[in-house]
Amino acid sequence: MTVKVAGEQTFHLDKADMTSYVQDVLYHDPLYKRVSEGNNGAYFSARVQPNVPLMLGTDMTVTLAESGGITNVQVSTLSQPLIMGDVLGMYDRYITEFFGKLNNAIKAESDRSVVLNEIHFSRTTSGIWEILALALIVATSMATLALMIFILHWAPMIALLITPLVAVTLIVAGSVYTSRIRKSVNKAQAN
Repeated sequence: MTVKVAGEQTFHLDKADMTSYVQDVLYHDPLYKRVSEGNNGAYFSARVQPNVPLMLGTDMTVTLAESGGITNVQVSTLSQPLIMGDVLGMYDRYITEFFGKLNNAIKAESDRSVVLNEIHFSRTTSGIWEILALALIVATSMATLALMIFILHWAPMIALLITPLVAVTLIVAGSVYTSRIRKSVNKAQAN
């Protein structure tokens, strides 16, 4: 279960200039880690890693496409697995911040306005089957927890022996069930 958010903006600059500005933002800002580029500067990937304890990083890609001296820059983020939504708007913020930094880098070297449009966002979330699978795993975990509390209250020694076994069983069952759901969803989408 992942959330993919994409944003794009068009600039009145050629691809070579835009590549230079994108490199400047990605390689010099501490927010972006493990930056790599390919396809002669038309594709970049990076890890957005906020400086906040316990906050997971997010994969981000930047793709440049030129047509007649105008370059379209598309930025997309892909959440960690098992993230069902973007409640805090973090993925939109990552994209907006990147374009803000890119625009600032361009303005620092040029007096003319080169942005041709505002940021256009698109969003893709995971399929309903994966969400239902996660809901089933959560419900099973809650029922197991209730059972463990009951056993702990009435038979503490049994609870100490059974708890690790139940935890491992739930993790394995959840992983197997989720992978089977993913395979069936992918198969249905392929047809």
